[in-house]
Amino acid sequence: MINVAFNGNIYDKDGIITTDVAYRLYFKSNNTNSSTSRWSDIRFTEPNLHQYNINLGDPDLLGNTGSYSIGDEVIILLWTPMQNDHTDINLIQWGAIHYVLDDRQTYPQDVQILNHQTPTCSFSFDGSYVNENVYILDVGSTDDYYWIFSNKDHFQECKRYGQFIFKMNCLSDTSIDINWGDGTIESNLNLDDAPFNHIYSTSGDYDIYVTLTNIDSLSCNQHIQTHITYRVYNGLNWQEPVYLNQSKTYTPSITGSINRIDFVDYYIDDILIYDGLDYDEQFNHTFTTVGQHTIKQCINYNDGFQDKIQCEEYVINISPLAHYTEYDNECGLVFVSDSIIGSPPVYNYQWDVTHLGNVISHIEGSDKDKFYYSFPYTGTFRVRLQVTDKFNTSSYEKEFEITECQCNDSSGGGGGGSSPWIYNESREYIPTIKIVNVESDDVDHKILIVDIKEYD
Repeated sequence: MINVAFNGNIYDKDGIITTDVAYRLYFKSNNTNSSTSRWSDIRFTEPNLHQYNINLGDPDLLGNTGSYSIGDEVIILLWTPMQNDHTDINLIQWGAIHYVLDDRQTYPQDVQILNHQTPTCSFSFDGSYVNENVYILDVGSTDDYYWIFSNKDHFQECKRYGQFIFKMNCLSDTSIDINWGDGTIESNLNLDDAPFNHIYSTSGDYDIYVTLTNIDSLSCNQHIQTHITYRVYNGLNWQEPVYLNQSKTYTPSITGSINRIDFVDYYIDDILIYDGLDYDEQFNHTFTTVGQHTIKQCINYNDGFQDKIQCEEYVINISPLAHYTEYDNECGLVFVSDSIIGSPPVYNYQWDVTHLGNVISHIEGSDKDKFYYSFPYTGTFRVRLQVTDKFNTSSYEKEFEITECQCNDSSGGGGGGSSPWIYNESREYIPTIKIVNVESDDVDHKILIVDIKEYD
């Protein structure tokens, strides 16, 4: 049988003992062997008595068959007027206390109920630039209130453990007023709609005032000071790939407060090459050395308070330009790469021969700058070279119309490497030799193959 009692006197906001108070207990289970969490029924102080009195063993709580454990929790709510529910929004005075249960059987405690208190404003500001949204964010505004009475922590809260405690302390029915400091005032905003945004049309230092008012017309205020400036954003576009010794057009895509820009400078590999350009002025540049390069775009502008220079670097990786030249070579051709390498070293040369869309020969490697090949039969072939350097890949291919075999006594196929050699990279089939009959009494004999014929 459970017998854990909670009782005490009730005092009002002036510290005077009071009666005609409603109260209720919430049991929060924190242990698997305890009864489930639950609310008691609403109780009322008896006439002419100024106390609350409730027991975990009451039938509307855990009863005789329930159980609790050390570490479970209890909240006791008290409020007036007593005919209202604690979740109503027309309470006059209210408050709550909290216990973590130990091994005691009685928890005597005098309590106090208070009227509605002033809410707490907690807002932050985000944003700094003209013609862009700035924001006021709610970072913890609350209508909850905490105090100590008779050496016990008391509180007024909207929710705890996912349960509504006192809806009087919920901020869903509050209003927000904002004076943005530039002549713009917004009123009766709902806190649930935060963050609140605004756009300043000119730079300056602005004083923002935010007022939060709860459902009992009690207000808190917060003063926010902000420094708003003009801002520009770097941007530069060009079409890839960029080749060695070939001119390329670079087009600015600068945005923001472009009317505040005086001029734009461009540094190529840290050397000022193009200076005093308009914010949207294109320029052409030719890189004459291999490797990786940088273009630094520096915008000179005034942010509304001072002259500033804002720079951003863009990386240019010179791309390889694949190309080869073919030469007659014994029974076929030799293909020699004369590609322009953009960013050494060369990681890979890849050669592919295709016929009717199928790859019939393939070879690759970092040293395969030459490719020897004999076309195995007549038809239309494509020879493709793909070159990969440190940063990029480029390919080049040509079509060859073969009308007669280049070498009748070759075994077909193709080859590759830095010196001539015949190499079968791929075949449509692997010949199979079938021994039909061998007439010989010698066990140790040799077979001379003079011809191979194909059979279905």
